[in-house]
Amino acid sequence: MAMMTTKSDRREQLIWGWMRLLIGFLQISLAGLTFGVLLTLGVTSLTVWLAVLATVIAVVSRLIYRGRKGPVTS
Repeated sequence: MAMMTTKSDRREQLIWGWMRLLIGFLQISLAGLTFGVLLTLGVTSLTVWLAVLATVIAVVSRLIYRGRKGPVTS
């Protein structure tokens, strides 16, 4: 038996999907940028701040999704 989804459920799925895609893009981009800055400039305050920002985004992603398709609701 197929589950019926309402229009609002579909909209919510799309929002969370795009949000997950954006967070993933930010994680990958910041990790690459941080590594590039580390290789070119060495350990500077910019490198440390980029690494901290990338880590914060990764932690937020893990807290929101915890390996699931959608957000943790309870």
